[in-house]
Amino acid sequence: MTTPTPTIAIIGGGIIGLSIAWALARAGHCPTVFDAGDMGRAASWAAGGMLAPDIETEAGEQTLSQLLFRARASWPEFASVLENSSGQKIYFQPRGSLFVARDQDDIAKLQFLQELEIALGLSPKWLSAYEAKKLEPHLGRNVIAALHHPDDAQVDNRATVSALITACQKSGVVLLSHTKIVALHQTGNRVTGIRTAHETIAADIVILAAGAWSAQIKGLGTAAPPVRPVKGQMIALGHPATGPLLEKLIWSAGVYLIPQPDRLLIGASVEEMGFDTTQTAGPIMDLLHQAYAILPGIYDLPVIETWAGLRPTSRDDAPILGPTAIDGLIMATGHHRNGILLAPLTAQIIADLVIGGQWPDYADNFLPSRFTNTQKAA
Repeated sequence: MTTPTPTIAIIGGGIIGLSIAWALARAGHCPTVFDAGDMGRAASWAAGGMLAPDIETEAGEQTLSQLLFRARASWPEFASVLENSSGQKIYFQPRGSLFVARDQDDIAKLQFLQELEIALGLSPKWLSAYEAKKLEPHLGRNVIAALHHPDDAQVDNRATVSALITACQKSGVVLLSHTKIVALHQTGNRVTGIRTAHETIAADIVILAAGAWSAQIKGLGTAAPPVRPVKGQMIALGHPATGPLLEKLIWSAGVYLIPQPDRLLIGASVEEMGFDTTQTAGPIMDLLHQAYAILPGIYDLPVIETWAGLRPTSRDDAPILGPTAIDGLIMATGHHRNGILLAPLTAQIIADLVIGGQWPDYADNFLPSRFTNTQKAA
């Protein structure tokens, strides 16, 4: 007797939900993805496409850093397969990154970062101003040193989302835009479906990948993830006629610059403003001021676009992945500023869990139960 294939509902059509759906479809499942708006047009569209765990290493986040390094290693194959499956370019570029210093305070930060990275097994290279400008000739005169991270990479996040939508459609995934899920439906402690404003849709497995909106689904009870929105404003400038001013990601204490094929991204503010995505003058002015200090050549570049997005941020800034106290409910949310980077690995982890009940030891620290256990201990 053949075991029936479970019906799978994925709440959230960003890069996380789409990547999971595509992974499941390639394994023979036919999930349905529900999104309250247009597929991939929330945090995934507003992101910068950085795949740069080296440059973002922070003290006290060694466990998260190891997950991010593993995620970056999964990107070359993911990018290749996605481009072949969709027939679309996503511009994965392993060009490295520079963390630049402009004063002695920055030098101290770089020295601390270098020591931390070496302790994690990385090999950042200290560059003088001359060496940094040999790699990136358009850097400003006030750049006095840099750390070079050759393994960091980048991808066009919007092209990636578009390619995932195409790959999902070709693989039989059902994509339902403008379909807001308002509640989880369950019998006893078991998921039986999800509810829109108008109907209940049966599902054996529900994967919650709704980003900053994940905690707003009714019926989650104590399984509701501690995820909140953190606003980030960004700017896109056009390249000069002579070509891009940068090749690598550039990071400093106050701003980062990301060269994409058709534009230069400048980001990003970090604002606790709830679900407000209003674009405001102050953060945009600050970003441009910081970017100009590093890359004076932006002065005459055209402003193509400004926007604000909402990072889905958990209580500890780490993703919330895996099974919950409600049977059949799986979390894939809370990725904070690493949703693009973590998408392929998250998809692999969740697909392996759904298909074969497999769970990797390296993901234990990111289970939803870590918050419940902390609350009980307190």
